[in-house]
Amino acid sequence: MKSTILTVVRLVTAAALTLSVFVVTAGRASAAPPDGTYVSLPLINGWSIYPGARAPKIDRSNGVVHLRGMITSSSSNDHPFVVPQHFRPNRTLLLPVAMCAGVYGRIDIQANGVVTILTPFAWSRATCLTSLEGVSYVQTTSASSSVPITPINGWSDVDQSRFLTYTATANLVHLTGELHTSGTNHVAFVVPLAPANDVVVPIGLCNGEVGDLHIDTSGTATVVTAVSFGYAKCLVSLDGVSYWSNTNAPSFVGIALHIGWHSPVQSSSHTRWALTQSHDAVALDGAMGSERTAPTPPYNASGPGIPSGRIQLLASMCGGFVGQLEVFANATTRVWVPNGGGWPAAKCMTSLNGIQYAAESLR
Repeated sequence: MKSTILTVVRLVTAAALTLSVFVVTAGRASAAPPDGTYVSLPLINGWSIYPGARAPKIDRSNGVVHLRGMITSSSSNDHPFVVPQHFRPNRTLLLPVAMCAGVYGRIDIQANGVVTILTPFAWSRATCLTSLEGVSYVQTTSASSSVPITPINGWSDVDQSRFLTYTATANLVHLTGELHTSGTNHVAFVVPLAPANDVVVPIGLCNGEVGDLHIDTSGTATVVTAVSFGYAKCLVSLDGVSYWSNTNAPSFVGIALHIGWHSPVQSSSHTRWALTQSHDAVALDGAMGSERTAPTPPYNASGPGIPSGRIQLLASMCGGFVGQLEVFANATTRVWVPNGGGWPAAKCMTSLNGIQYAAESLR
């Protein structure tokens, strides 16, 4: 499969240039903050900021909500915070997240703002660390605000309140909705706005499991899982999935990977970055592979891409596995190998398609 080029993108809005931080109480803000304004997320039920990480915050830009920060707890309570009123979705969303030691889980955000954490691994992996970095979602999904996509090959919408749609905002295509099937065909739908290159992005499955969605340059979307395909048949959540479209991709400039890392054999592309206009965020795109026999740092972050605290982000890897990319405040990066797939899955391909995190220049 041809993979997109590794990219880093800084996205800025005029609203972000006059940034102010709103503090919320009881899950509500006193007034709707302007787009591009990060709002503090008060933690509850024994949850706290992960040591060395950024504080949890939330913002909205062009109808898309973005979260940041990492949290931890010694509690068995799975409700860490309530999303403020002005950022709540119009239905329950199922969003995959990174957790401790390279594993994954999910946060479910209800329309009333209640957040629930779920993981298929030991609960201690969630309480050790649950990352909100890179989590985003389209706030309102309806026939008037999003374009419906018709599933194919026996796939169908879970129900009419969670139908499959796409929305194009700020040079990105955002997918929403939940699908299931009783069949065995992995090709689930075709997106009208195809990516410029093949993309591979993490998706949520049943019981907190995750898999990959492969979207080729024709827009054909294929579900790939390292776990049993039964988890995908039960549920595929497209909430939070995004990628650069062929028609809206910005201009890119190359960045260098460290020695030992390269574009995977499936791609002839070179690494690159771009500056475009949206909320103030760093966006990663593309894919990388390695010939090393053990993990090594793939690249150094720079400028606004250097976070003020450690962050961990989900990243798709070969064979339907999902691992993590970690970015440190000293600009170094690290790849966490996927559970079950190990270093072979990561070195074969680590995809950064669709990854975004809050930039530091105005945060």
